[in-house]
Amino acid sequence: MERAAITGETGILDNHRQTDSAGLIALFIPSLRAGGAERTTLNLATALLAQGHDVDLVLVRREGQYLDQVPQGVSIINLGKTRVVLSLTGLVRYIRNRRPVALLAMMNHVNIVAIWACRLANVPIRLVLREPATLSSLVTKKSGIRDRLLPMLSRLWYPSADYVVAVSRGVQAYLIHTIGLPEAMVRVIHNPVPVDRIRGMAREDLSFPWFDGDDIPIIIGVGRLSDEKGFDVLLRAFDRVRNKTPVRLVILGEGPQRDKLNNLIKELGVEHDVFMPGYVPNPYAYIAHAAVLTLSSRSEGFPNVIVEALACGTPVVATDCPSGPAEILNEGEFGRLVPMNDPAAMARAILDTLREDFDSDQLTKRAEEFSMDKVVHEYTKLLVGIP
Repeated sequence: MERAAITGETGILDNHRQTDSAGLIALFIPSLRAGGAERTTLNLATALLAQGHDVDLVLVRREGQYLDQVPQGVSIINLGKTRVVLSLTGLVRYIRNRRPVALLAMMNHVNIVAIWACRLANVPIRLVLREPATLSSLVTKKSGIRDRLLPMLSRLWYPSADYVVAVSRGVQAYLIHTIGLPEAMVRVIHNPVPVDRIRGMAREDLSFPWFDGDDIPIIIGVGRLSDEKGFDVLLRAFDRVRNKTPVRLVILGEGPQRDKLNNLIKELGVEHDVFMPGYVPNPYAYIAHAAVLTLSSRSEGFPNVIVEALACGTPVVATDCPSGPAEILNEGEFGRLVPMNDPAAMARAILDTLREDFDSDQLTKRAEEFSMDKVVHEYTKLLVGIP
């Protein structure tokens, strides 16, 4: 019965090993579906484990494509709830029973619940929040009440945390000037990217015929099929490029706009030159075989896929959206930046990239500036106070 109290009503604790909680760090996230925050969580868990810390991965619900990628030795705590807010009591029990020295909340809406749980648990714990994007960029006319309330709740509750991690300078500016956090409380730490592992996975073979050497260049986009990723803009840009030169497009990812994007593909008449396979376990092999990676987003925090493309030596065309692309590409030094929602500008940038020679070594060296070792050390300083 005590185990069930720790892990929620489902009573599930996977990969569990006993620990005296010395140096135990908990990472809190809704699930392990395929996404940037989830990938970052796994990268951090792997690196913290390698540093000798005990690591608990606390999930609101045990689901997602990345579940089988949790490293051996990381405990999966399943709170067994369908919504983040419903996991509050389970998270309080977890904190009281497992007594982690630090809790790192990984996403906007889980941050608030993490703060409430730490206050209710009333035990010594260091709380660090990770802010992956500016909340104002996530709120649209179609947003639900949760997303509309988040900025107000953040102003009210974020000061209760020990630190807030901004994944880019743009997010840092938002937290300081819009949310009103003290500058000393906000630290910029980019997402950790396992550059060496990506390079190894990029060398894996692909069986899809487009990659078998017919010399037609392939444009690639990677991300959730949702409005903020702007794949409708990419498709319209691709149509323009295709009218100039033979080219194909691959979009990796899954999401709510699949049907809408499929309709646009038919409307443009590009069905035979667009491939959308959904989630793939190794996107890096696709990226490495592409002629150019495109990021068509309307908003970002820190787009991992740009660093991943650089690690593969693949040139990048990205929208200059808030925030992250310009920061990673150093204002255009390591890839082309184009305005948001401008298919014509994106098409021109893609065509220019296809025509030019590029230095893949320069791109991979840039990716190394976001390597795991550098980033995880910064997180460790906040979580356990290591200088």
